[in-house]
Amino acid sequence: MDRKNTADEDFSVHIRELLTALPMKFDQLQEIRLRAGRPLMLLYDNEERLIGNESGFVTEMSQAYRHLPRKFRRQ
Repeated sequence: MDRKNTADEDFSVHIRELLTALPMKFDQLQEIRLRAGRPLMLLYDNEERLIGNESGFVTEMSQAYRHLPRKFRRQ
């Protein structure tokens, strides 16, 4: 099984869409960092990369997608 198929099975629909829209080669993907309230980050080709709210890589933490599980969301 390749890494792209693994991402399709392990993440929510929105995160899968963000990941699969990235201009990258999945064989150079080393790590996906998904932590509650923290920016979605990849270790890709030996560099840390932030993933934007819409799609693509961003350079500013304020532009990065932040995952917030339902139990942590304000009601």
